[in-house]
Amino acid sequence: MPSQANKEYKADDVRSLIVPPIGDEACCPHAQEVENCTLEWGDHYALFPEQKHRQRAERARYDWLASRCYPLAAKEFLQIASDYFLWFFLAADFFIDRVETLSD
Repeated sequence: MPSQANKEYKADDVRSLIVPPIGDEACCPHAQEVENCTLEWGDHYALFPEQKHRQRAERARYDWLASRCYPLAAKEFLQIASDYFLWFFLAADFFIDRVETLSD
């Protein structure tokens, strides 16, 4: 059986969503490339009411969360996952948790 360590799955390859690798391969190499695009996506859709919300998102590093969740994902899929995490956690903070203020 060929090693999966060097295999990059396409966005529609379900196997990459079921059994992620463990160890050195447990982080997708595209995370750094995705980070700025996720923040720009949030800016484009005005997801940050104030600068402090954007700074909090920068510190959260949703790109690395997506990279750990989907270590074998293609860059395009990782971008979608990172953008979704940004939206999800912002929505949770604003609408579900009813957070009024942010702590630094």
